[in-house]
Amino acid sequence: MKLPFLPLLVMALACSMSMNHCLAQIISAELLNSYTPAEVIDISNDFGIPPDILPISYGVDYYQVVYQTLHPNGDSVLVSGGLALPQAGLCSLPLVCYAHGTTTTSQDVPSNIGGEGLLGILYASSGYIVALPDYIGFGVSDLFHPYVHAESEAQTCLDLMRAAVDLQTELDFQWNNQTFIFGYSQGGHAAMALHRKIELEFPDEFTVTACAPMSGPYDISGVQTDLIIADEPFAFSGFLPYVVMGYQAAYGNLYDSLDELFIEPYSTTLPDLFDGTNSIGYISAQLPAVPSEMLLPEVFEAFQTDPQHPLRLVLADNDVYDWAPNAPTRLYYCTEDEQVNYLNALVAEEAMIENGAADIEALNGGPYTHGECASLAMIGGFFFFENYR
Repeated sequence: MKLPFLPLLVMALACSMSMNHCLAQIISAELLNSYTPAEVIDISNDFGIPPDILPISYGVDYYQVVYQTLHPNGDSVLVSGGLALPQAGLCSLPLVCYAHGTTTTSQDVPSNIGGEGLLGILYASSGYIVALPDYIGFGVSDLFHPYVHAESEAQTCLDLMRAAVDLQTELDFQWNNQTFIFGYSQGGHAAMALHRKIELEFPDEFTVTACAPMSGPYDISGVQTDLIIADEPFAFSGFLPYVVMGYQAAYGNLYDSLDELFIEPYSTTLPDLFDGTNSIGYISAQLPAVPSEMLLPEVFEAFQTDPQHPLRLVLADNDVYDWAPNAPTRLYYCTEDEQVNYLNALVAEEAMIENGAADIEALNGGPYTHGECASLAMIGGFFFFENYR
């Protein structure tokens, strides 16, 4: 179902008259599919989550929402996301925002019920209104994704939450003013960035009830960078050019041409590899196993020795751990994570405690890999949220 044009126009006019912020930036909301509780149980089984663990109670309607958000360059741009709604009648329910992990394929995103979008169905069937942003560069957006760029991640998530609140009347659901946030991998970074943005900039608009970042690169300039530039093979060497090209998309001033940073053939092949059709696994298989070997030697040396190197500065600008959340926060991690070093969580926990956070804890899920850790973290995060619902 697409929203009629007139209500959207009225909402946009109301938005333009707001003195503080714009809640209504919705272009369309289209019903993609509906699921019975039995179908949700099948999805739970596919995730490897026994159905008796989650309180699957409702059928689910899943929408694609197209809306506007702010690009780092200051332009208003179109993006998309998923919105999963429980078929719960007049029940007033909490809103949860889920930030998805790293992807390089433009259509494998929540607005197409792809990949982690299915997770939203599980949460919705358990009684949550679930907003699942695609981020800039995915879904309806044909721009290059500003990968692990904290501000645009947070803004895109926040604007989808605003859209969800504004859609209550049209889609016949009710929000109870509770707000939960979680995300895995890149989504853990995005979840932390969103939590920080809400508490520091928009505390009168949303009050975070609880937040559960999971296996995220919160100390991206320190712990995570050290892992990627180490002189040894890395699980996904494509992360390095993805970060560099993503920050170029966000800041616009890191280079004029890729051959200023990367050796051939990579300076030539990287744009085609990151064209939105290739997985991060495929991309990484076309690159050196040791990520630094694709950089010009003089560039790598300068990065290692100059604390004011432009790449160092933009990495530091996207650290998301040096603040003190007010809401209860749990950082889920696993010690054998080969993609996101678990020390990210410990660094964040220590900094937040020192900054005065009253309810912060990093939780060790055990000796599991990045992929193995995901379902454990998701289950832990769900029951953490249930304590506050």
